Amino acid sequence: MLKTMWWNDKSFDKPLSDSNGNLWHFKIQHGFENEKQVQRIFYWNSNYSETGVIELFNDQVIHKKRILDRMRKITKDETYREKFNRELQFPIEKFW
Repeated sequence: MLKTMWWNDKSFDKPLSDSNGNLWHFKIQHGFENEKQVQRIFYWNSNYSETGVIELFNDQVIHKKRILDRMRKITKDETYREKFNRELQFPIEKFW
């Protein structure tokens, strides 16, 4: 069974800028799927040329402050970000 929702928070809705001035956008989803707690951090750059999602389950789920830390790391660390790159369809809310 799928019961997830989007986390609407000013901290998550504001785009972050990398060292080249590129903006990165984020959406956070959380809830339960098949009786497992799930949290997803979706990200994309302004022109949608790089997109991805970090999926966290059960004991991997993190607190809001750590989500913000992860968002900053995605923005600043290209090697880290590449681990989670995945093609996304938009609007995300329609497909997830």
